[in-house]
Amino acid sequence: MQRDAVSSPGLGAVRVFARLERITKFEGDELPADAAVAEVSFARFLHFIQSAGLAIAGLGVFGLIVLAGTARSIQNRMARPFAEAAVDAVPDPQQTAPAPRGMRYQFPFSVIPGGVQSADELREAIGSDPGVAAHFADFDFTRARMMTLDGDAAFYVSYRLDSGIFWTTEKILVRRGETVMTDGTSFLRARSGSRLSAVPCLPVSSLEPTAAEMNLADLASDPGR
Repeated sequence: MQRDAVSSPGLGAVRVFARLERITKFEGDELPADAAVAEVSFARFLHFIQSAGLAIAGLGVFGLIVLAGTARSIQNRMARPFAEAAVDAVPDPQQTAPAPRGMRYQFPFSVIPGGVQSADELREAIGSDPGVAAHFADFDFTRARMMTLDGDAAFYVSYRLDSGIFWTTEKILVRRGETVMTDGTSFLRARSGSRLSAVPCLPVSSLEPTAAEMNLADLASDPGR
């Protein structure tokens, strides 16, 4: 008898916890009909805590996504003025003053030093430079003509290093008023002989110059091509 008296409270507690556990697994109004008011309240309280916890977790994830998107947007807005400033850091001398008579602007990283002012000059550069010849292998000289850009436009631009001719990995802004040569399909900058493309091209280099570096210029004697 003494043993039963000691074990009965323990067995009762186990049954209570087992019943509460079973009740909390029911959804909404599906609680058993014999559930006491206290048990119903307890079950609803646990459901509320569970729902609130999931909602808070969801809001936390959503908040992180929004925060990441906002950070990217701010970063892009901050980076854009710097990129534009890099393009504008050195004014294009061709748009501020023409070169003096007998002189030409010499841009660093030019594919053809001194640029070209006619299809004949481009042919001459191709005939004397194998690198230029390969770069313009698909250019149609029979349709070549000079033109002036009537609006700003962004292009991938070819440039020259000691190791060869490469393409920029990002577009560079070419200003309205710049002279270009075209065969109706391809374009090149008259000032440097650099080709222009609306789509990315290969090869590229880890030594790629900045837009500002490509816009620096010195005066040199006109080679008279």
